[in-house]
Amino acid sequence: MNLLSAIGDRDGYRHADFAQSPSIGRHGQNNGLARGTSDDIDTAWDNGSFVVRTVRSAPYVQYSNDNGVTWNWFSSTGSSGSTGGVNNIAISADGTKAVYEPGGTGRLRYATRSGTTWSSWTSAGITNQPANGAQIAAELVAGSRTFFAYAGTTLSRSTDGGATWTVMTSAAPNNGNWIRAVPNQAGHLLMSRNGNGVWRSVDGGANWTQLGAGVATTANQVGVGAANPGNSYPSIFIGGTVSGQVGFFRSDDQGATWTMISDLSNQFGYVTVIQGDPRVYGRLYVGSNGRGILYADIHELPPSLPAGWTSQDIGPITSTGSAGESGGAWEVIGSGAGIAGNADAFRFAYKNLIGDGTITARVTDVPLSAPGANNAKAGVMIRNSLDANSTNAFVALTPGSVAGVLFQQRSANGGATSTVGSATTGVFPPYWVRLTRAGNTFTAFASADGANWAQLGSPQTIAMNA
Repeated sequence: MNLLSAIGDRDGYRHADFAQSPSIGRHGQNNGLARGTSDDIDTAWDNGSFVVRTVRSAPYVQYSNDNGVTWNWFSSTGSSGSTGGVNNIAISADGTKAVYEPGGTGRLRYATRSGTTWSSWTSAGITNQPANGAQIAAELVAGSRTFFAYAGTTLSRSTDGGATWTVMTSAAPNNGNWIRAVPNQAGHLLMSRNGNGVWRSVDGGANWTQLGAGVATTANQVGVGAANPGNSYPSIFIGGTVSGQVGFFRSDDQGATWTMISDLSNQFGYVTVIQGDPRVYGRLYVGSNGRGILYADIHELPPSLPAGWTSQDIGPITSTGSAGESGGAWEVIGSGAGIAGNADAFRFAYKNLIGDGTITARVTDVPLSAPGANNAKAGVMIRNSLDANSTNAFVALTPGSVAGVLFQQRSANGGATSTVGSATTGVFPPYWVRLTRAGNTFTAFASADGANWAQLGSPQTIAMNA
């Protein structure tokens, strides 16, 4: 499993081991073809041996027949390029055609591979040649020689490797900054549009629909990766804003719902590109400006709870929750409408408390809840029973600083839940919470450092079993 990258000033790399710098150095370094900035790189979907990349010195385009170990120049005939703009390139799924857009200095052109060598670039005589500066993407379907070109509001398609183009629409969404083909889905395209969200076409670019309209409101980048096992459609990733929260998100159901996969304690500054791994479900690669390439996999829940502890779902839930602990770090995953109103629906990790006591926790993260709501909460609770409508006292942290830290209570079974104390200024994960019981008196506290505590609201009297 190799990761090929294009990087400004440093060419890019072929990582066979993510933990070590490649022994062959930068692209082209081992055979004298390193050139500094690589603008773009693409690999044939059917055969990863065939790779193409663009640089910012003539003749601007290189190819590899061994998955990026060694590089060669394309012919200079018909070639042009930009030394300051972005030179775009894509290679067909079958690895026999390449389409190149020379950084806005000329209209796109194509070349053909025969064996281990490539023809000169052809730009003359192209039917319906897309406009200058078009973004290029190859269809990721076995045997395909189809390419897509996006410029302004025009989306064009070529099914013959770039020689002939058909305008699919002249009313495509504008201001798209990334266009991606969806693996193994003929004609499926994704487009990120910054503050206008993420859009998809399923008919080769003729028609477009916004995914998660009103929920996924910003998509600065878009990527695709391996499908959730059991699904046939690849996962979709965006970097942007979902339900008011900023981060990285994954959708396993074609944009109907989104899962926040980053955490609120770590952000990444200026991100230039993201892409999912086509073979490893859930893995996301992030290209940052100055921090290299980052990647992360789906987090594995600790396998068990300490002796005396258990967990269960309370109330009606949409998917079974879980909880685990390792080395003092706890993780609770749940679903349901939340902890509010006259009855609750959530995952509860607990042990029996006899008499008085105090529970303290440092909440390190509260991932975004279901799209359209910021009602996720995590913290410490004392409740009288496992019934959904049970009396309880709860000190909760909310996502980011949506509502800060809350002290809420239900003083009678089936009664309303009320918030009796809160703090919002400067409150975001990680943050400390504490709940104390003395008889039927419950007192809540919060702390930024675990040493200096502030009481939330006034102590509450709630009748509970001893």
